[in-house]
Formats: sequence, C-alpha cells, structure tokens
Amino acid sequence: MRSRSGEISSRTYAFEEWALYLHLQPYFTGWALADIDIEAVDEYRRFKVQQSNWGERRSRTTSPCATSTAT
Repeated sequence: MRSRSGEISSRTYAFEEWALYLHLQPYFTGWALADIDIEAVDEYRRFKVQQSNWGERRSRTTSPCATSTAT
C-alpha cells in the first residue's frame, strides 16, 4: 500500500486502506495467498452481502429514524 501512496490520490489511498484493513484482512487472515481464488472471493462476497442484509434488517427494526423516502 505505502508504495502506491505517491501514485494515487489521498482519498483513494484512504479508501483502499479502509477496505484492506477493515474488510479484507479480517476475513482472509490465516489464508495462504495461493488459496484466495475466485471461489474464495465469491464466498467473501456472499458473507458480506449476508452481513449487510443483517445490518439493514436490524436498523429497520431498531432505529426510530429509519423511514421510507418514497412518495
């Protein structure tokens, strides 16, 4: 990451750092790089979608501010 810091904008660097350290690294910790193939990435994507759906359901049922904007 640091080697790209002069090649990309600071916002892009911040986003990539966020994605790597808060999403990808926690999921793939302990995986050998050679084991991260298309199937592993698809599994990761399914996990994140499931995680996102759980968060949406939770916020809709627990947040009094969660209202529809449809008119």
